[in-house]
Amino acid sequence: MTKNTHLRLTCRVACLLVCTHNVDLVGFARRDREGNELNVHPLLFITVSFKGDVSMSHYRLDEQIDHLRRSGISFEIMSESDARRFLSENTYYFKIKAYRHNYRRDEYGRYSCDFAHLVELSRIDISLSRLCLDHCLAIEHALKVWLNARLMNETDPGMAERIVREAGIKGWEDQTAASSNPYVERLVEHCQADRSLWHWWELGTFASQIRLYKSYCKIKGEDAVLEHLLFIVRKLRNAVSHGCCLLSDVTIMVPTQAVGAQGGVPYDTQVLRQGMWLCGRDPHSKGVRKSSLGKSYRRLIVHNYSTMLYTYLRLVNSRGMFKHSVEDVQKLNKRMENKLEEYFGRKPKMSMEQNPEVYRTIRALIEIGRGYCARVEERTCDGHTTD
Repeated sequence: MTKNTHLRLTCRVACLLVCTHNVDLVGFARRDREGNELNVHPLLFITVSFKGDVSMSHYRLDEQIDHLRRSGISFEIMSESDARRFLSENTYYFKIKAYRHNYRRDEYGRYSCDFAHLVELSRIDISLSRLCLDHCLAIEHALKVWLNARLMNETDPGMAERIVREAGIKGWEDQTAASSNPYVERLVEHCQADRSLWHWWELGTFASQIRLYKSYCKIKGEDAVLEHLLFIVRKLRNAVSHGCCLLSDVTIMVPTQAVGAQGGVPYDTQVLRQGMWLCGRDPHSKGVRKSSLGKSYRRLIVHNYSTMLYTYLRLVNSRGMFKHSVEDVQKLNKRMENKLEEYFGRKPKMSMEQNPEVYRTIRALIEIGRGYCARVEERTCDGHTTD
């Protein structure tokens, strides 16, 4: 069924739609719901003919390239033929074009970047996501190891049962999707509804592991100092495990506590101070928020990445795990630095970076990674790790 959709537009919005959507624009008088022509000034309208929902239509490869060109994406650094190959073999159009959000539009809605810039961001993103997923899974495992170590030194024989009861975890809502998972079917059949703490370690969600940790701390009268950090790690783990882009918009901010002349104060003071410590900065300095690194902590990816590495440092005790972690972080840093200056940094005779938001965000991630590696070295040299 073919349908026409009429929207009243200004000239600027019309130009914007031409650049960003696969549409045609025509000029005609407005009509009411009964189809009667209204006496209005001639304006631009949009008409879209489609079968089904226009949002479900797809672009063929030629249309993808054409749409990128019309939205302002150039093919000077990376040729059009290489871009076609990349779109066909390495990624898909909807994902790669998401990185455009790191660039501002002109008055006509056109971006000013090369396809190579989008590719570079996507490649950094996948390296960052893989590292985050590996570290988040290791943190979840380390949390269970931490609790198990505490229980082995516990004099109360009923502590494990008390932890489960205090946490209130029960039923399928606290369990991973195990009903169709052949790797845990036997365990589910074995324990049924009568599940001990160690059963929940294998079957429970990350959220339920955090609740078990919190309940133990409550029983022992201790502060659950890692609870908030673990919540952040869980959110990051969920994002990367589902293939979400971490760098599609580096300007996404963390929640703010109050909005003032500086555009808002970071709500998460805990993460900011721990991040400053991680990087070898004074976390209690009066100017910590106003520093370049401090301002970067307002950005979600910087905030989350720092939290993940700090939590890893606090929970993990294995020297071997730290060794692999440092190698991976150093490898990521090298990858992020590869074309950072060329694509996003300041060129000769330029007053500022080509893309200040991307450049400063990645610089912050690199500094956090270096600080983390230095802290790991301190910890392993002090003998606070196991083989």
